[in-house]
Amino acid sequence: MSLRENLSTNLRNLCREHGSVAAICREMGVNRQQFDRYLTMDALPNKATTERICRYFAIEEAELYRDPAGADAPARPRTAGRNVARMSDGPIAARIFSTPRPALEPGFYQTFFSLPGNSDELLCSITAIRAEDDRMTFRRLTGLTETRGTTWSHFRGDHEGVVLERFNWFFFLGLNQRDPKEPTFLSVQWGPFSPETLLCGHAMIFAQSGLSIVTVVMRPLPKGMSLRSALRAARVYNAKDPAVGPLVALASKGKYMPMP
Repeated sequence: MSLRENLSTNLRNLCREHGSVAAICREMGVNRQQFDRYLTMDALPNKATTERICRYFAIEEAELYRDPAGADAPARPRTAGRNVARMSDGPIAARIFSTPRPALEPGFYQTFFSLPGNSDELLCSITAIRAEDDRMTFRRLTGLTETRGTTWSHFRGDHEGVVLERFNWFFFLGLNQRDPKEPTFLSVQWGPFSPETLLCGHAMIFAQSGLSIVTVVMRPLPKGMSLRSALRAARVYNAKDPAVGPLVALASKGKYMPMP
């Protein structure tokens, strides 16, 4: 298939999952008539429009132009099954995956990270957790709406990996698919006295200042929030923002942390 055919098919599949074409164009800020030309294979988007489309659908440019006949149809968010398959080869990996699948509900979670050296702001990511046979995988999208060149745009990430459970702790081990492809490690446990469903713990991240250990709080997507809205909300918040909520803000400061 040609690039135009690939683009048309992939865009149609993505639009089918996100609502009407008119609403999508309005939210992306893309001219509807021009977008129709992409769907009818009459044109290809320029670089700026391609970046806008990819940012809206939370995909890489390669996914937009890939041959749909040679891969699974695009699904948002994509999971890490292919990478996990490679990781699960060999005797050492076999021992890692030998324990039962984590007792964690699959689905979409908001994941809030404290920022190194800044106690007043939290970085919100969207984590998709998926149960795959005898193991569990995740994909975490960070900083989707942070514009390139802004203060926090260097936190943009697309981490994929596996979820393990040991001694009532959930461990998220992953690798950023974006450059510089740094590893990530996150350990959380159910908030012991939280009136909401919260997973609280710590994460190892690479910031501009280098390796940092920060607090992290995860919660299921708020009731009534669509995945599309959640992806658009993946950005930096002031801890007092109503979208964060007082419980997450308190938990990020150690209020409900399972360890000091």
